[in-house]
Amino acid sequence: MKKLSDYVWEGKPLPLKGITDMHAHMGPLNMFYIPANDIHSMVKQMDSIGVERIVCSHHAVLSAEAVFGNNEVLKAMKEFPGRILGYVYPYPVNDKLGIDEVKRCIEAGMVGIKLHYYNRIPYTSEKYEKILRYADDNKLPVLLHTFGDIDKMESIFKDYKNIKFILGHSGAENPEMYVKYALKYKNLYLDPTNSTSKFGIIEYFVKNVGADRIVFGSDIPFLSQTHQIGRIIFADISEEDKKKILCDNPKKILGK
Repeated sequence: MKKLSDYVWEGKPLPLKGITDMHAHMGPLNMFYIPANDIHSMVKQMDSIGVERIVCSHHAVLSAEAVFGNNEVLKAMKEFPGRILGYVYPYPVNDKLGIDEVKRCIEAGMVGIKLHYYNRIPYTSEKYEKILRYADDNKLPVLLHTFGDIDKMESIFKDYKNIKFILGHSGAENPEMYVKYALKYKNLYLDPTNSTSKFGIIEYFVKNVGADRIVFGSDIPFLSQTHQIGRIIFADISEEDKKKILCDNPKKILGK
């Protein structure tokens, strides 16, 4: 029986249905050059691999231009229905850019929320309270940018049990901390997207947390989607566990 890795060596798209990249971006960024950042280039890369869909946010949302960035994602969703899904990114300095923007985008078809502390607002800040409560009430997934610093986030894991928190860049630093909290809070999912992960991190998480709590993310177009999915395909784990990470867990989180 052919393994997923056989398709890679043959240069063919993976045969699994429903492969979902849960951590993607789109568009240019003012800090450095990112090639092939347009949605058409990204879909071309998805097709070459066999990735069915991505859940993404626009780089512009890292600034006060959150509305522009969210609108760009909504446009991409309309151009590639079912293949491009969206995270709404709030900039919670006021209700208009915070909870109101979240409601607008979720009602327009986005499937979750992305938070990043690039705006220097801690996730535990009262500025996020309305947003997290809305996500909890509506059982929305929330992707958090993390980097080994999740101790300070524990209160929201505990307070918002209906949110499926996806911990972006799990294991980039302090992998044992991710295991600790994933075992303590069943609403946490590990997303090991990273360019410099420790060797064997996928196997470590599968062994200590379980494949049911891990998702595939690539950080495309920051990072190559081929590189990131290769970390799953060539990990020393079962083919069944690879399917869970690539297909089954995203479906469970998104409800579709």
